[in-house]
Amino acid sequence: MATRLMHKPRQEPKRKQKKGKHNSKKRTILSPKSKAAAKFSSLNEFLILKVSSPAARSERSSLPLLPELLYNLTPGTKNLAYLSGFSCGLDLSLKHNKGNTINTLLCALENAGFTNIMYYPSRRDLIISAKHLDCSTDLKKNIHTFEAGLIAGYLSESTGRRVNVVERQCAHNSRNSCQFLTERFGKMQIPESYEGVDSGVDAIAKSVSSAKPLSRISDSYYILEMLPLTKGTIPQDLSKLLFIIGAKAAGEKFKFANQNMGNLASLIAARQVKIERKGRGISSIKIIFTRTSSISAYTDLATALMAGIISKAIKKQASISRTMNSDGSYSVTFSL
Repeated sequence: MATRLMHKPRQEPKRKQKKGKHNSKKRTILSPKSKAAAKFSSLNEFLILKVSSPAARSERSSLPLLPELLYNLTPGTKNLAYLSGFSCGLDLSLKHNKGNTINTLLCALENAGFTNIMYYPSRRDLIISAKHLDCSTDLKKNIHTFEAGLIAGYLSESTGRRVNVVERQCAHNSRNSCQFLTERFGKMQIPESYEGVDSGVDAIAKSVSSAKPLSRISDSYYILEMLPLTKGTIPQDLSKLLFIIGAKAAGEKFKFANQNMGNLASLIAARQVKIERKGRGISSIKIIFTRTSSISAYTDLATALMAGIISKAIKKQASISRTMNSDGSYSVTFSL
């Protein structure tokens, strides 16, 4: 029997006022970033808290976004996606699962953009089914490996036994919904195939140049999913790949129109992509990131993608500079 997942809005506990004299000591006012740093030991911990709340949820795009596509390029990145999702699921349940319920997992999946989520507690195989917008990009494969790991980690910690989950049906594989099933540990395998590299590159290029508007998922969830790709030596290799993808996306007919720039901003979790024009030409392009996506290694990846687009569409070498805005977010400017 399926159970539709519901959650109640959180109520903040009332603070008890201390009796006695009023404390006249001045309080130190911290900036938002300082508060986060003081309260959380890592950015990962902060993002997990954010996605455990229903406040930040938003609608998933009908086109797959950058982390999903990058994770599905090779067997290695796909394995990284599952293990990273599993680790996040463990932390999500351990630190934010009050009352041993499924509600916190629901909030995380809603932040990922899934809707009409159904939970099947009495079935041995099917765990979760989630509706999805009609998808215009059919990749001929299931791409939500990170979410499969997230569900597996959450259920493993909350039930006290190892649970492994695999996506057996996907909205980006000729279906209109995604289904996540349990799998015995011995059968969990990441296919050793590199056939998806070309289709993955094509899908990213299509997302950049699509005429359809892209709806955002939660910025916190986006960066939580993207974070493992910004560590170690991975960004160096990805930067080269994203430059090539950007050049392929631009082609010869790419237009720096408002619609395309809005799609690009959604794809890379930026607040805005602004174009400054001089006469009939373009003098500069500026990416203004959100505070959540203002991570140095991540902005480098987004910069590589835009540099590839500029190199092909404008055929000019840009001077690139990065600055920090007054609210703590990054801006990257391409001066032409």
